[in-house]
Amino acid sequence: MADATLLKSVDGLPRFWWSQLCAIPPAQRGLSYERLKRVWFDQTGARDWFRNSKCEAHLVTTLFENMVLFEPRLWVPELLSTASVRMIPGGVTHCRWNYEFEDDENLKNGRPSIADVVLCARDKSGEFVLVIEAKRGKGSLKAGDHEPDYYLGSPKFRSYTRRYMLYLIDAGDLETTKPPIADDPDHRGVLTWQQFAGLQVSLANQLDLSEVHRSFIAGAIQYQFCEHGIRPSVLAARYLEREPSYDTMPTTKDQRGAQQTSDRRDPIWRCDWEE
Repeated sequence: MADATLLKSVDGLPRFWWSQLCAIPPAQRGLSYERLKRVWFDQTGARDWFRNSKCEAHLVTTLFENMVLFEPRLWVPELLSTASVRMIPGGVTHCRWNYEFEDDENLKNGRPSIADVVLCARDKSGEFVLVIEAKRGKGSLKAGDHEPDYYLGSPKFRSYTRRYMLYLIDAGDLETTKPPIADDPDHRGVLTWQQFAGLQVSLANQLDLSEVHRSFIAGAIQYQFCEHGIRPSVLAARYLEREPSYDTMPTTKDQRGAQQTSDRRDPIWRCDWEE
């Protein structure tokens, strides 16, 4: 039996799904647990994708699940607005989402499709559905991705009069990836991973919590995205934009701005230390 304290398997990949994301469900039941289990427990392929931090399924599931922190009335319209969708729903009161959704009726029709994210939300006009197709950095759209009805035409979605489609891609791929949004800009849009990260950071800084809690959550989200090579379009604190990079810092004590001996001896640990 493997040592329960080991976090990596012999293949070098994580042993436990819960070691790979921040948004841990509070209980082993309920919607949040089941939608994550849909991915990490799937032996047909999604489990391997989830374990590999470079795969789209891992990026989507672990980073999108952060949205549990925020009120749908705030983040759903903001998500669509950031993606430059024209018809923004107002007064969103409720939403649910799912990962790696496979429509069995599409399989019967010979058009198998698996949507990265499917979200259903309710506002003052009723319910609408949003499908998100995601690509990791340098990833390309497959044949079906160039046809929105490949997803939105799914039998399960046809009963919704409002159907939105977003393409989640890296900012570096905007020039080479051309999602089909021109035909319906009211309901289709493009969102970059960098914008998505910035949206989460901004929302975290608006949470009705103490400043230290807001800063910690915003910083944790920023760290999570940065670990995947994604720099948020909005950083966790305004001053960070002015912070030096390691390659611009002084390397010797004689260089301008270098840390001095007195700095290392400053008793910041003392209770009577003054800023």
